[in-house]
Amino acid sequence: MENDEQMKSVKLQKRVVPLALLAVILFFALWQPAQCQHPAKQVVLHFPPDRSLGKLYRLKIASPENPTAEDSPCAEARGNVTLPANTKLMLKVSYEGAADLAPLAKCTDQDVIYTIHACHVESLSDKSLQDIAKLKSVKQLLLTDTDITDKGAEYIGTMPQLLDLDVHETLITAKGLNSLRSLTALKKLELDLLRIKGTDLACLVPMVHLQYLEVGRTGLADNAMKNVGKLTSLVQLKVAKNADITDEGVFYLANLNNLQELSLRETGVTKKCLPVLQKLSRLTSVELSLPPQDVAQIAQSLHKTNPGCQIQGKTPKKEEEFFR
Repeated sequence: MENDEQMKSVKLQKRVVPLALLAVILFFALWQPAQCQHPAKQVVLHFPPDRSLGKLYRLKIASPENPTAEDSPCAEARGNVTLPANTKLMLKVSYEGAADLAPLAKCTDQDVIYTIHACHVESLSDKSLQDIAKLKSVKQLLLTDTDITDKGAEYIGTMPQLLDLDVHETLITAKGLNSLRSLTALKKLELDLLRIKGTDLACLVPMVHLQYLEVGRTGLADNAMKNVGKLTSLVQLKVAKNADITDEGVFYLANLNNLQELSLRETGVTKKCLPVLQKLSRLTSVELSLPPQDVAQIAQSLHKTNPGCQIQGKTPKKEEEFFR
């Protein structure tokens, strides 16, 4: 009997020990991940407690040079703003905020502010650009219709990480453009309405990734097109309202094999530009200002080489001279 009891005890131990071991394994399997989980990382942006620098918008970045901002702001750029670490923001600078952007220095360690939007903010100054340039997270800088000068362009030139720069209708001159030659990562550049008549645009040649260039109504002539023709990565080119650009200037564009959209509206170009347009095999859209019969002739010929290309033609009209 005693032997039977001992055997039963041994069998029971053999069953209990594996069960106990399994329980311990399950405990650690369930307990360890819970212990290893860390709360989502956050960043805190420090803005002035007594005034706002503007409004903050979350960005969706489908392509690096074309982020899309949400319709409504997510926060005011005032006081301490806490956000998830992977957030990308647009700071839409206010008139009051632009007067002193020095507090942005407190945000330099956070990879959060992706876009600075200061379009039409009259109080934005060259000193403001000095403060903005400290933010190495900024990839998009939008400064349309501000009073920044060549000095401000010097500060912009210290931001080699920029992918999209809009300085059209500012006070930047040819001298200021030379300060931008270091922006070799740029994919999009808007220079409309700058007073850069006579500039040869050699400063753009180092921008080997540039896909979008807009230099309308800037007083450029054929010599500038010689260097534009070296920007072989261009997909969209707009040189509208430059009366001194002629067929000779268009001939310099013959090697832009990636070009899809070309605006020659209100230039000195004639139907003699057709041979160049036929060489640009990827063209999908061309804007011209020519008599209807010339536009029809170009369209008919071009559709043989570029069947899907859309030709938009308008009869030239006289406008008040912008440069005097």
